[in-house]
Amino acid sequence: MKVKDFMLDTGWNWDAISFELPEDIRLMIRATPLAFTSRGKDKLVWNGTSHGVFDLKSAYKLSMTSEESQPYSASWVWKADTLPKIKYFLWMCGHNSIGVKSGLVKRGVLEDDCCPICHEESETILHVLRDCPQTRLVWSQLGIQVADQRFKGSDLQDWLNWNGRQRGKSTMDNLPWCILSSFAAWNIWKRRNSIVFRNNSCNQNLSSEIVKQVVEFIYCAASPRLSKQRVVKRIRWEKPPEGWMKLNTDGSVMGNPGPAGCGGVIRDNNGHWIAGFTRRIGVALLPASQRNCGA
Repeated sequence: MKVKDFMLDTGWNWDAISFELPEDIRLMIRATPLAFTSRGKDKLVWNGTSHGVFDLKSAYKLSMTSEESQPYSASWVWKADTLPKIKYFLWMCGHNSIGVKSGLVKRGVLEDDCCPICHEESETILHVLRDCPQTRLVWSQLGIQVADQRFKGSDLQDWLNWNGRQRGKSTMDNLPWCILSSFAAWNIWKRRNSIVFRNNSCNQNLSSEIVKQVVEFIYCAASPRLSKQRVVKRIRWEKPPEGWMKLNTDGSVMGNPGPAGCGGVIRDNNGHWIAGFTRRIGVALLPASQRNCGA
Protein backbone atom coordinates (compact mmCIF):
# COMPACT_ATOMS: atom_id res chain seq x y z
CA MET A 1 0.00 0.00 0.00
CA LYS A 2 1.22 3.48 -0.88
CA VAL A 3 0.47 6.74 0.88
CA LYS A 4 -1.57 7.99 -2.07
CA ASP A 5 -3.91 4.99 -1.69
CA PHE A 6 -5.49 6.38 1.47
CA MET A 7 -5.21 10.10 0.82
CA LEU A 8 -8.26 12.22 0.15
CA ASP A 9 -8.59 15.92 -0.62
CA THR A 10 -10.13 16.29 2.83
CA GLY A 11 -7.58 14.25 4.77
CA TRP A 12 -6.80 10.58 5.39
CA ASN A 13 -9.10 7.73 4.31
CA TRP A 14 -8.72 5.41 7.29
CA ASP A 15 -11.26 2.93 5.88
CA ALA A 16 -8.83 2.12 3.05
CA ILE A 17 -6.43 0.52 5.53
CA SER A 18 -7.20 -3.18 5.86
CA PHE A 19 -5.54 -3.57 9.26
CA GLU A 20 -5.80 -1.85 12.63
CA LEU A 21 -3.20 0.84 13.27
CA PRO A 22 -2.00 1.50 16.83
CA GLU A 23 -3.38 4.76 18.15
CA ASP A 24 0.05 6.39 18.56
CA ILE A 25 0.90 5.64 14.91
CA ARG A 26 -2.48 6.99 13.78
CA LEU A 27 -1.89 10.23 15.69
CA MET A 28 1.55 10.67 14.12
CA ILE A 29 0.07 10.15 10.63
CA ARG A 30 -2.68 12.66 11.36
CA ALA A 31 -0.01 15.18 12.33
CA THR A 32 1.77 14.83 8.97
CA PRO A 33 0.98 17.89 6.80
CA LEU A 34 -0.34 17.29 3.28
CA ALA A 35 0.13 19.64 0.32
CA PHE A 36 -3.27 19.42 -1.37
CA THR A 37 -2.72 22.32 -3.77
CA SER A 38 0.64 21.43 -5.30
CA ARG A 39 1.15 17.69 -5.14
CA GLY A 40 4.27 16.31 -6.74
CA LYS A 41 6.63 13.43 -6.32
CA ASP A 42 7.57 12.41 -2.79
CA LYS A 43 10.92 13.69 -1.57
CA LEU A 44 13.02 13.39 1.56
CA VAL A 45 12.67 16.21 4.09
CA TRP A 46 14.37 16.87 7.41
CA ASN A 47 11.79 16.75 10.20
CA GLY A 48 13.84 18.88 12.56
CA THR A 49 13.10 22.19 10.79
CA SER A 50 9.93 23.90 9.59
CA HIS A 51 11.26 24.20 6.02
CA GLY A 52 12.38 20.58 5.75
CA VAL A 53 16.02 21.42 4.99
CA PHE A 54 18.77 19.94 7.15
CA ASP A 55 20.86 22.29 9.28
CA LEU A 56 23.46 21.75 11.98
CA LYS A 57 21.51 23.52 14.73
CA SER A 58 18.51 21.19 14.50
CA ALA A 59 20.77 18.13 14.26
CA TYR A 60 22.58 19.22 17.42
CA LYS A 61 19.27 19.64 19.26
CA LEU A 62 18.24 16.17 18.11
CA SER A 63 21.49 14.66 19.35
CA MET A 64 21.04 16.33 22.74
CA THR A 65 17.65 14.62 23.19
CA SER A 66 19.08 11.15 22.53
CA GLU A 67 19.03 8.93 25.59
CA GLU A 68 22.38 7.44 24.61
CA SER A 69 24.01 10.81 24.01
CA GLN A 70 26.63 12.00 26.48
CA PRO A 71 27.23 15.58 25.40
CA TYR A 72 30.55 17.30 25.90
CA SER A 73 29.85 19.96 28.51
CA ALA A 74 31.88 22.88 27.19
CA SER A 75 29.88 26.05 26.68
CA TRP A 76 33.18 27.95 26.56
CA VAL A 77 33.80 26.56 23.05
CA TRP A 78 31.07 28.71 21.49
CA LYS A 79 32.19 31.78 23.46
CA ALA A 80 35.89 31.36 22.72
CA ASP A 81 37.89 34.09 20.98
CA THR A 82 38.74 32.16 17.84
CA LEU A 83 37.45 31.51 14.34
CA PRO A 84 34.01 29.84 13.95
CA LYS A 85 35.51 26.90 12.05
CA ILE A 86 37.95 26.32 14.94
CA LYS A 87 35.11 26.44 17.48
CA TYR A 88 33.32 23.72 15.55
CA PHE A 89 36.55 21.73 15.26
CA LEU A 90 37.12 21.88 19.04
CA TRP A 91 33.53 20.84 19.66
CA MET A 92 34.00 17.87 17.30
CA CYS A 93 37.21 16.92 19.11
CA GLY A 94 35.45 16.99 22.47
CA HIS A 95 32.84 14.59 21.09
CA ASN A 96 35.49 12.25 19.59
CA SER A 97 34.05 12.96 16.16
CA ILE A 98 37.06 13.64 13.94
CA GLY A 99 38.45 10.89 11.74
CA VAL A 100 41.56 9.65 13.49
CA LYS A 101 42.71 6.11 12.74
CA SER A 102 41.79 4.65 16.14
CA GLY A 103 38.18 5.70 15.60
CA LEU A 104 38.13 4.33 12.06
CA VAL A 105 39.47 0.99 13.30
CA LYS A 106 36.64 0.78 15.85
CA ARG A 107 34.15 1.37 13.02
CA GLY A 108 35.73 -1.34 10.90
CA VAL A 109 36.95 1.10 8.23
CA LEU A 110 40.68 0.49 8.83
CA GLU A 111 42.74 -2.32 10.31
CA ASP A 112 45.84 -0.34 11.35
CA ASP A 113 45.59 2.52 13.88
CA CYS A 114 49.29 3.46 13.93
CA CYS A 115 50.05 7.20 13.81
CA PRO A 116 50.99 8.14 10.21
CA ILE A 117 53.52 10.73 11.45
CA CYS A 118 55.54 9.08 14.22
CA HIS A 119 54.63 5.45 13.40
CA GLU A 120 54.97 4.62 17.10
CA GLU A 121 51.62 4.81 18.88
CA SER A 122 47.91 4.50 18.20
CA GLU A 123 46.53 7.60 16.51
CA THR A 124 43.92 9.00 18.88
CA ILE A 125 42.71 12.61 18.87
CA LEU A 126 44.83 13.37 21.93
CA HIS A 127 47.87 11.76 20.30
CA VAL A 128 47.48 13.91 17.17
CA LEU A 129 46.89 17.17 19.06
CA ARG A 130 49.27 16.71 22.00
CA ASP A 131 51.30 13.52 22.40
CA CYS A 132 52.88 12.83 19.00
CA PRO A 133 56.62 13.76 19.10
CA GLN A 134 56.19 16.15 16.16
CA THR A 135 53.23 17.76 17.94
CA ARG A 136 55.12 18.13 21.22
CA LEU A 137 57.81 20.00 19.30
CA VAL A 138 55.23 22.54 18.11
CA TRP A 139 53.89 23.09 21.63
CA SER A 140 57.43 23.55 22.96
CA GLN A 141 58.15 26.17 20.30
CA LEU A 142 54.96 27.98 21.30
CA GLY A 143 56.16 28.23 24.90
CA ILE A 144 54.47 25.36 26.73
CA GLN A 145 56.36 22.90 28.89
CA VAL A 146 55.04 19.63 27.45
CA ALA A 147 56.08 17.79 30.64
CA ASP A 148 53.87 20.10 32.74
CA GLN A 149 51.24 17.84 34.35
CA ARG A 150 48.57 20.52 33.92
CA PHE A 151 49.14 20.24 30.18
CA LYS A 152 50.00 16.56 29.89
CA GLY A 153 48.27 14.76 32.74
CA SER A 154 44.65 14.85 31.61
CA ASP A 155 42.23 13.17 29.23
CA LEU A 156 41.04 14.74 25.97
CA GLN A 157 38.08 16.72 27.29
CA ASP A 158 39.93 18.01 30.36
CA TRP A 159 42.86 19.00 28.16
CA LEU A 160 40.60 20.95 25.79
CA ASN A 161 38.92 22.64 28.75
CA TRP A 162 42.26 23.54 30.33
CA ASN A 163 43.52 25.20 27.16
CA GLY A 164 40.26 26.99 26.42
CA ARG A 165 39.89 28.47 29.89
CA GLN A 166 43.45 29.69 30.37
CA ARG A 167 43.64 33.46 30.87
CA GLY A 168 47.43 33.66 30.90
CA LYS A 169 49.77 34.38 28.00
CA SER A 170 52.41 32.33 26.25
CA THR A 171 55.97 32.74 27.49
CA MET A 172 57.45 32.99 23.99
CA ASP A 173 55.25 35.56 22.23
CA ASN A 174 53.08 36.99 25.02
CA LEU A 175 49.89 35.95 23.22
CA PRO A 176 46.66 34.88 24.99
CA TRP A 177 47.02 31.14 25.51
CA CYS A 178 43.32 30.38 24.99
CA ILE A 179 43.54 31.86 21.48
CA LEU A 180 46.99 30.51 20.68
CA SER A 181 46.12 26.94 21.73
CA SER A 182 42.97 26.85 19.58
CA PHE A 183 44.88 27.96 16.46
CA ALA A 184 47.64 25.48 17.31
CA ALA A 185 45.25 22.52 17.59
CA TRP A 186 43.58 23.48 14.30
CA ASN A 187 46.85 23.83 12.41
CA ILE A 188 48.27 20.62 13.88
CA TRP A 189 45.20 18.79 12.59
CA LYS A 190 45.53 20.43 9.16
CA ARG A 191 49.20 19.42 9.02
CA ARG A 192 48.28 15.84 9.85
CA ASN A 193 45.74 15.79 7.01
CA SER A 194 48.21 17.24 4.50
CA ILE A 195 50.64 14.45 5.37
CA VAL A 196 47.99 11.71 5.17
CA PHE A 197 46.06 12.84 2.10
CA ARG A 198 48.63 14.83 0.10
CA ASN A 199 51.84 13.04 1.06
CA ASN A 200 53.35 16.36 2.14
CA SER A 201 56.38 16.47 4.40
CA CYS A 202 56.05 17.53 8.04
CA ASN A 203 56.02 21.34 8.21
CA GLN A 204 58.80 22.34 10.62
CA ASN A 205 57.80 26.03 10.55
CA LEU A 206 54.28 25.43 11.79
CA SER A 207 54.73 27.26 15.09
CA SER A 208 55.75 30.47 13.28
CA GLU A 209 52.70 30.23 11.02
CA ILE A 210 50.43 29.73 14.02
CA VAL A 211 51.82 32.83 15.75
CA LYS A 212 51.28 34.92 12.60
CA GLN A 213 47.68 33.74 12.33
CA VAL A 214 46.98 34.56 15.98
CA VAL A 215 48.49 38.04 15.68
CA GLU A 216 46.37 38.71 12.59
CA PHE A 217 43.24 37.39 14.30
CA ILE A 218 43.78 39.54 17.40
CA TYR A 219 44.35 42.63 15.26
CA CYS A 220 41.38 42.06 12.91
CA ALA A 221 38.77 40.21 14.95
CA ALA A 222 39.44 40.35 18.68
CA SER A 223 40.00 44.11 18.95
CA PRO A 224 37.30 46.14 20.77
CA ARG A 225 34.25 46.73 18.60
CA LEU A 226 32.21 49.89 18.42
CA SER A 227 29.11 49.55 20.56
CA LYS A 228 25.94 49.29 18.52
CA GLN A 229 22.93 51.38 19.37
CA ARG A 230 20.13 49.20 20.64
CA VAL A 231 16.94 49.45 18.62
CA VAL A 232 13.62 48.51 20.22
CA LYS A 233 11.13 47.29 17.66
CA ARG A 234 7.51 46.64 18.49
CA ILE A 235 6.01 43.43 17.20
CA ARG A 236 2.39 43.96 16.33
CA TRP A 237 -0.31 42.83 13.94
CA GLU A 238 -0.04 44.49 10.53
CA LYS A 239 -3.39 45.13 8.89
CA PRO A 240 -3.98 44.03 5.27
CA PRO A 241 -4.81 46.49 2.46
CA GLU A 242 -8.34 47.91 2.40
CA GLY A 243 -10.84 45.37 1.14
CA TRP A 244 -8.61 42.43 2.03
CA MET A 245 -8.66 39.97 4.92
CA LYS A 246 -5.69 38.40 6.69
CA LEU A 247 -5.34 34.87 8.09
CA ASN A 248 -2.91 34.39 11.00
CA THR A 249 -2.10 30.88 12.24
CA ASP A 250 0.05 29.29 14.91
CA GLY A 251 0.68 25.87 16.41
CA SER A 252 1.89 24.49 19.71
CA VAL A 253 3.04 21.20 21.20
CA MET A 254 2.96 19.84 24.76
CA GLY A 255 6.41 18.27 24.68
CA ASN A 256 8.57 17.72 21.63
CA PRO A 257 7.15 15.43 20.30
CA GLY A 258 3.78 15.51 22.04
CA PRO A 259 0.05 16.22 21.62
CA ALA A 260 -0.20 19.09 19.16
CA GLY A 261 -2.78 21.58 18.04
CA CYS A 262 -3.10 24.70 15.95
CA GLY A 263 -5.48 27.53 15.32
CA GLY A 264 -6.06 30.58 13.23
CA VAL A 265 -8.08 33.77 12.96
CA ILE A 266 -9.26 35.83 9.97
CA ARG A 267 -9.59 39.61 10.36
CA ASP A 268 -10.40 42.45 8.00
CA ASN A 269 -8.33 45.57 7.42
CA ASN A 270 -9.93 47.21 10.47
CA GLY A 271 -8.92 44.33 12.72
CA HIS A 272 -12.47 43.03 13.08
CA TRP A 273 -12.81 39.29 13.67
CA ILE A 274 -14.35 37.46 10.69
CA ALA A 275 -13.77 33.78 11.45
CA GLY A 276 -11.48 31.45 13.35
CA PHE A 277 -10.64 27.82 13.85
CA THR A 278 -8.82 25.38 16.11
CA ARG A 279 -7.58 21.91 15.25
CA ARG A 280 -6.11 18.89 17.01
CA ILE A 281 -3.40 17.34 14.85
CA GLY A 282 -2.20 14.35 16.86
CA VAL A 283 1.37 13.78 18.06
CA ALA A 284 4.02 15.91 16.38
CA LEU A 285 7.18 17.96 16.74
CA LEU A 286 6.81 21.73 17.01
CA PRO A 287 7.77 22.46 13.35
CA ALA A 288 5.15 19.96 12.16
CA SER A 289 2.42 21.57 14.26
CA GLN A 290 3.25 24.95 12.73
CA ARG A 291 3.22 23.53 9.20
CA ASN A 292 -0.12 21.83 9.83
CA CYS A 293 -1.83 25.16 10.41
CA GLY A 294 -1.59 25.79 6.70
CA ALA A 295 -2.70 22.30 5.68
